Amino acid sequence: MAKNDASTIGKRNKRKGNRFELEVINKLKEIGYIDCVSSRSKDKLADANKIDVISDSLPVLIQCKYSKNTPNYFGIEEACSDKSKPFTIIWKKTGDSGKNSPGTLAMIPFNYFLELLNRLRDVKYNNKNINKHDITNTQYQKIKEQSQPINTKVPRRVLSRGAINKSPKKE
Repeated sequence: MAKNDASTIGKRNKRKGNRFELEVINKLKEIGYIDCVSSRSKDKLADANKIDVISDSLPVLIQCKYSKNTPNYFGIEEACSDKSKPFTIIWKKTGDSGKNSPGTLAMIPFNYFLELLNRLRDVKYNNKNINKHDITNTQYQKIKEQSQPINTKVPRRVLSRGAINKSPKKE
């Protein structure tokens, strides 16, 4: 491959990566993170620190990758010296032979994923500010049951396998 060809491919890939960063930023703005900007335009130190999207309101640090191969999450995260928020890679896999991308993934630490699930459950079941880690599972289940609408119990005539038991005939 000639130098010019490699240079052209490198520039094209850089443009695709830059467009993907802007796509991620625009999606984040659509859901309310209006202060998101590209580190390329605002903070060269953050850009060198593997952070592509800058925002005071985001609860994570974001690195965007648009590539064929899965990014090395741990290598990139280790190169980022900012440990103030969970490190996230938003990866869009390039399509094979000119095909569209098969999709985009967010790579986040597993503990942060569990924290997000806990928060979602708390909002869904309680609409209260209950920290799951401050109470036991039994206490949490009681709170959850209390927040359920009345009459959510399954009638006795419904059998365990879902079949409906016919009411006894009156004689």
